[in-house]
Amino acid sequence: MAVGNTGSRLVGNTEFYGGLSTDRKIGIENSYYDGMCLDVRKSPSQMTVLPQSREIDDNNVITGLITAMTQTKDGTIWALDENGKLYSIDGQNQITVVGANRTSSGHGLQYVQNQDALWFTDGGHTLVSYSKIINPRNAARSFHAFEAINDYSDYVVNSITKNLYGNYVPNADVPRNDMNTHGNGNPTPTYYDYTCPQTVSETEADKILFLPGVTPILRVGIYVKTKGSGTLKVIIHDENDNVVGESATVAASSITAGDYTMFNVLPNPSQPMSASNQTTVIAWAGDISEAGGEYHIHVVASSSGYVLQTVTQDSMYYGGRFIADGSFLNETFNGKHPMANHKSLYIGNGQYVAELQSQGLADYLDDTMFLPQRLRLDDGFEVCSIATSDEYIVIGAEKYSTDSDRGFQAGRIYFWDESSDGPNFFIDCNIGSPRCIYNFANITYIVVNGALYAYTGGKELIKVRTMKGTDNEFTGDNTTTDVYPNMIATRREIMLVGFPSTTTSHKTRFGIYGWGSIDKNYPNSFTHNYTIPGATTQYNSNDHTLRLGCVYNFGDSLFYGYEITTYDDQHNPIVDPALAVVDNASGSAQNFHWVSLCYDAGSPILEKSGLRIGIYFDKLPEGTTITPIFRIDEGDVFPKSSGDYETVVVNGETYCKGKHTAVAGDRSVRCEVNQRIHEFQYGFIGTTANQMTTPVIKQVTAEVRINNEERKI
Repeated sequence: MAVGNTGSRLVGNTEFYGGLSTDRKIGIENSYYDGMCLDVRKSPSQMTVLPQSREIDDNNVITGLITAMTQTKDGTIWALDENGKLYSIDGQNQITVVGANRTSSGHGLQYVQNQDALWFTDGGHTLVSYSKIINPRNAARSFHAFEAINDYSDYVVNSITKNLYGNYVPNADVPRNDMNTHGNGNPTPTYYDYTCPQTVSETEADKILFLPGVTPILRVGIYVKTKGSGTLKVIIHDENDNVVGESATVAASSITAGDYTMFNVLPNPSQPMSASNQTTVIAWAGDISEAGGEYHIHVVASSSGYVLQTVTQDSMYYGGRFIADGSFLNETFNGKHPMANHKSLYIGNGQYVAELQSQGLADYLDDTMFLPQRLRLDDGFEVCSIATSDEYIVIGAEKYSTDSDRGFQAGRIYFWDESSDGPNFFIDCNIGSPRCIYNFANITYIVVNGALYAYTGGKELIKVRTMKGTDNEFTGDNTTTDVYPNMIATRREIMLVGFPSTTTSHKTRFGIYGWGSIDKNYPNSFTHNYTIPGATTQYNSNDHTLRLGCVYNFGDSLFYGYEITTYDDQHNPIVDPALAVVDNASGSAQNFHWVSLCYDAGSPILEKSGLRIGIYFDKLPEGTTITPIFRIDEGDVFPKSSGDYETVVVNGETYCKGKHTAVAGDRSVRCEVNQRIHEFQYGFIGTTANQMTTPVIKQVTAEVRINNEERKI
């Protein structure tokens, strides 16, 4: 029925491509305050509901948070959990445990085609291969763990002398061992006996000059010609005679005369290997100006009778007979060894980037195939993420603190061309740690301290989006939030960001967020696309904790690893790790919502009238409902009209529900408000039956009156 001019106006959206706003009131054109599981990119004039993510039925074989995935040419998808367990996923999403020979993982899993092998690390210092994958050649697939790498560097293999300039040089004519390393045909040396000292003596003849080529030092092997009673011990000093590492004492019963005895060396030999208890000396690079480290080895006997050997008469200093092993990888404080596969396989290795060259074998590696310290970063930084771009390997590094209440706020992003001896350049990241790096549309994106940044060239990062709920000022709590290295993927031309991986905050919403545009004529927009299946809320609480491990997309299938922890009556944790999938068999999301920007007519103090809300859509499919919602003056005011309004919590905020709900076959739904307002938000909540159909929403609008006849203040 026609009505006269009431002075009312319609405000709202008939286009939705602006995505989520960063502010409650202000956003780019056609943006909105909040939405979940809605697709605004298929068509700029409408919204549809995205597919529902679902938990893959794994028959309880997944026992840890999935943190890395990859795919091989046979179509098999492989997944690695944080406990070092490897899984295979076939074309029907059947999950099988492949192996569980590690107890931790370093957040990296890559397939190297030339070696036909999967590579991953544990959270400590071990590199692991699994081969043959595609072409087994009648051999069973097998794991190979690489913990110790032999130090075949010239200064360890050969005796040492000084040149005319006073610099140390290896003497290949006088090797210190007869092991004929690398098949180089070294002559068999002449050995001289040397009585093992019984005390630490800094006399040059009583110690062995040690210029390591592979670090961290894992163990040192001393050749014992004759053994006595009692024990032997190895101590490593730097050039200032400070202890760098030492071994526990080894009893005579564990020493074989005429052979090498291996001594595990640690800064504290009574403690196990860890990030803070590894002999991380600086590897020798020639002249000390080239960043080489000078060390020496003491071998101490508790009693007489032990005879060692040397290739330099009357002194062990330049030619003591020993061998050395280093760790394949550094133990890191952040527990991460992220990987990127380009010309070689690159592995974050604490302060270094390691390189696994593609001509290596999957069951044998030495220091010509694997370079643990291929690239050195600045002191104090550890690699926390790594990715490739069109020109560079991009490396995120952080200063990591083990104190959850006081962390560092220091990060760097290094750019390296894979051939230079050092990084080509770096960008300081004073806002925090660049814990996830990804290349999308030839732009490098980085997640730093609760925000998404982009690097487009030059010397600065451009902030793309601050994640909602990451501002914890005035909460009284010291919150920590982490994002794991593999939390960004691309699906159907949209970049998907999992955020966060872990957080102690109860304000931060978990989910898979989207960033992209419909086409070049529309702006990039940010959306909240997918939720954690089975979670009663997408927030942490005192009795409900969430984690996200990784996000990957393979063709039509999006996967992400997640974990839900609940508690029983005695507050014992019940941990449920799982893997979610979104694919072409997924029905529409069962729950979705949309909330407008806050309307105040440009003046919050002006008292206006909120009359009603209207939502228009195509005829709703079976099993679909849409209910209007609204919020007046930050939720402090409720309508005074007859009948109580039900309330609903959306994204942590309370809204009033309309009294009418649209169901299958309806084309619109309205909600009467008739309330004085200062600020007004409106929208809808919806449900589907998870079928292969989606509602199509074309307009969300509110009717308001400015009340021009009234005073303004």
